[in-house]
Amino acid sequence: QVCAGLQGGVEAAIHAMRRMYNDPDCQAVLLVDAENAFNSLNRMVALHNMKYTCPNLFRYTVNTYRQPADLFIGNTEESLLSQEGTTQGDTSAMGMYAESLMPLIEGLKSHVGKDLKQIFYADDAASAGKLENIKKWWSSLQNDGPIYG
Repeated sequence: QVCAGLQGGVEAAIHAMRRMYNDPDCQAVLLVDAENAFNSLNRMVALHNMKYTCPNLFRYTVNTYRQPADLFIGNTEESLLSQEGTTQGDTSAMGMYAESLMPLIEGLKSHVGKDLKQIFYADDAASAGKLENIKKWWSSLQNDGPIYG
Protein backbone atom coordinates (compact mmCIF):
# COMPACT_ATOMS: atom_id res chain seq x y z
CA GLN A 1 0.00 0.00 0.00
CA VAL A 2 1.85 3.09 -1.23
CA CYS A 3 -0.78 5.82 -0.94
CA ALA A 4 0.16 7.10 2.51
CA GLY A 5 3.41 7.86 4.24
CA LEU A 6 5.55 7.78 1.10
CA GLN A 7 6.62 10.80 -0.85
CA GLY A 8 5.83 10.13 -4.51
CA GLY A 9 3.80 7.02 -3.64
CA VAL A 10 1.93 6.91 -6.94
CA GLU A 11 5.20 7.22 -8.84
CA ALA A 12 6.59 4.31 -6.83
CA ALA A 13 3.50 2.29 -7.71
CA ILE A 14 3.94 3.04 -11.42
CA HIS A 15 7.60 1.98 -11.40
CA ALA A 16 6.80 -1.16 -9.41
CA MET A 17 4.03 -2.05 -11.86
CA ARG A 18 6.39 -1.55 -14.81
CA ARG A 19 8.92 -3.93 -13.22
CA MET A 20 6.17 -6.49 -12.55
CA TYR A 21 4.94 -6.26 -16.14
CA ASN A 22 8.42 -6.60 -17.62
CA ASP A 23 9.30 -9.67 -15.55
CA PRO A 24 9.86 -12.60 -17.97
CA ASP A 25 7.66 -14.85 -15.80
CA CYS A 26 4.71 -12.46 -16.00
CA GLN A 27 1.85 -13.95 -18.03
CA ALA A 28 -0.77 -11.33 -17.16
CA VAL A 29 -1.59 -8.23 -15.16
CA LEU A 30 -4.93 -7.62 -13.47
CA LEU A 31 -5.91 -4.06 -12.51
CA VAL A 32 -8.73 -3.55 -10.00
CA ASP A 33 -10.48 -0.37 -8.89
CA ALA A 34 -12.75 -0.88 -5.87
CA GLU A 35 -16.19 0.61 -6.33
CA ASN A 36 -17.06 3.47 -3.96
CA ALA A 37 -14.31 2.23 -1.64
CA PHE A 38 -13.75 5.24 0.61
CA ASN A 39 -17.50 5.55 1.27
CA SER A 40 -17.90 1.81 1.84
CA LEU A 41 -15.01 1.34 4.26
CA ASN A 42 -16.17 -0.62 7.31
CA ARG A 43 -15.23 1.79 10.09
CA MET A 44 -15.26 -0.76 12.92
CA VAL A 45 -13.00 -3.16 11.01
CA ALA A 46 -10.75 -0.26 10.00
CA LEU A 47 -10.43 0.99 13.58
CA HIS A 48 -9.75 -2.51 14.87
CA ASN A 49 -7.02 -3.07 12.30
CA MET A 50 -5.46 0.34 12.86
CA LYS A 51 -5.18 -0.29 16.58
CA TYR A 52 -2.53 -2.88 15.73
CA THR A 53 -1.09 -1.69 12.43
CA CYS A 54 -0.72 2.03 13.20
CA PRO A 55 -1.30 2.97 16.85
CA ASN A 56 -0.27 6.62 16.30
CA LEU A 57 -2.96 7.22 13.66
CA PHE A 58 -5.43 5.05 15.58
CA ARG A 59 -5.77 7.58 18.41
CA TYR A 60 -6.92 10.30 15.99
CA THR A 61 -9.15 8.08 13.88
CA VAL A 62 -10.90 6.43 16.82
CA ASN A 63 -11.77 9.87 18.19
CA THR A 64 -13.02 10.95 14.75
CA TYR A 65 -14.84 7.84 13.57
CA ARG A 66 -16.00 5.72 16.54
CA GLN A 67 -19.42 7.41 16.61
CA PRO A 68 -21.66 8.11 13.61
CA ALA A 69 -21.66 11.74 12.48
CA ASP A 70 -24.75 13.78 11.65
CA LEU A 71 -24.98 14.87 8.03
CA PHE A 72 -27.36 17.78 7.68
CA ILE A 73 -29.52 18.10 4.57
CA GLY A 74 -29.64 21.54 2.98
CA ASN A 75 -31.83 24.11 4.73
CA THR A 76 -33.86 21.53 6.62
CA GLU A 77 -33.87 20.10 10.12
CA GLU A 78 -33.32 16.63 8.66
CA SER A 79 -30.09 14.73 9.06
CA LEU A 80 -28.61 11.36 8.18
CA LEU A 81 -26.11 9.37 10.17
CA SER A 82 -22.76 8.76 8.52
CA GLN A 83 -21.79 5.32 9.83
CA GLU A 84 -19.40 3.95 7.21
CA GLY A 85 -16.52 5.22 5.14
CA THR A 86 -14.25 8.19 5.62
CA THR A 87 -15.19 11.84 5.74
CA GLN A 88 -14.55 13.79 2.55
CA GLY A 89 -11.81 16.32 3.15
CA ASP A 90 -10.35 14.48 6.15
CA THR A 91 -6.58 14.66 5.69
CA SER A 92 -6.16 11.33 7.46
CA ALA A 93 -8.63 9.48 5.20
CA MET A 94 -5.96 8.14 2.84
CA GLY A 95 -3.84 6.87 5.72
CA MET A 96 -6.86 5.36 7.44
CA TYR A 97 -7.92 3.59 4.27
CA ALA A 98 -4.40 2.34 3.58
CA GLU A 99 -3.80 1.02 7.08
CA SER A 100 -7.22 -0.59 7.32
CA LEU A 101 -6.44 -2.75 4.27
CA MET A 102 -3.06 -4.04 5.45
CA PRO A 103 -4.48 -7.29 6.90
CA LEU A 104 -6.30 -7.92 3.59
CA ILE A 105 -3.12 -7.28 1.60
CA GLU A 106 -1.07 -9.57 3.85
CA GLY A 107 -3.80 -12.21 3.67
CA LEU A 108 -3.79 -12.11 -0.12
CA LYS A 109 -0.04 -12.57 -0.07
CA SER A 110 -0.35 -15.65 2.14
CA HIS A 111 -3.15 -17.19 0.01
CA VAL A 112 -1.25 -16.93 -3.23
CA GLY A 113 2.38 -16.96 -2.17
CA LYS A 114 5.41 -15.01 -3.24
CA ASP A 115 5.12 -15.97 -6.93
CA LEU A 116 2.45 -13.32 -7.45
CA LYS A 117 3.30 -9.64 -7.24
CA GLN A 118 0.73 -7.16 -6.00
CA ILE A 119 0.61 -3.44 -5.40
CA PHE A 120 -2.07 -1.26 -3.87
CA TYR A 121 -2.57 2.48 -4.17
CA ALA A 122 -5.58 3.35 -2.02
CA ASP A 123 -8.54 1.60 -3.67
CA ASP A 124 -6.62 0.61 -6.80
CA ALA A 125 -4.89 -2.76 -6.85
CA ALA A 126 -2.79 -4.63 -9.37
CA SER A 127 -1.45 -8.14 -9.48
CA ALA A 128 0.98 -9.62 -11.95
CA GLY A 129 2.32 -13.09 -12.51
CA LYS A 130 1.13 -16.45 -13.74
CA LEU A 131 -2.54 -16.72 -14.73
CA GLU A 132 -3.24 -19.43 -12.16
CA ASN A 133 -1.93 -17.23 -9.33
CA ILE A 134 -3.81 -14.16 -10.54
CA LYS A 135 -7.03 -16.20 -10.54
CA LYS A 136 -6.36 -17.29 -6.93
CA TRP A 137 -5.58 -13.69 -5.95
CA TRP A 138 -8.77 -12.37 -7.59
CA SER A 139 -10.91 -15.06 -5.93
CA SER A 140 -9.39 -14.28 -2.54
CA LEU A 141 -9.87 -10.54 -3.07
CA GLN A 142 -13.54 -11.04 -4.00
CA ASN A 143 -14.07 -13.31 -1.01
CA ASP A 144 -12.18 -11.37 1.66
CA GLY A 145 -12.42 -7.79 0.40
CA PRO A 146 -16.07 -7.09 1.29
CA ILE A 147 -15.33 -7.57 5.00
CA TYR A 148 -13.25 -4.40 4.82
CA GLY A 149 -15.89 -2.41 2.98
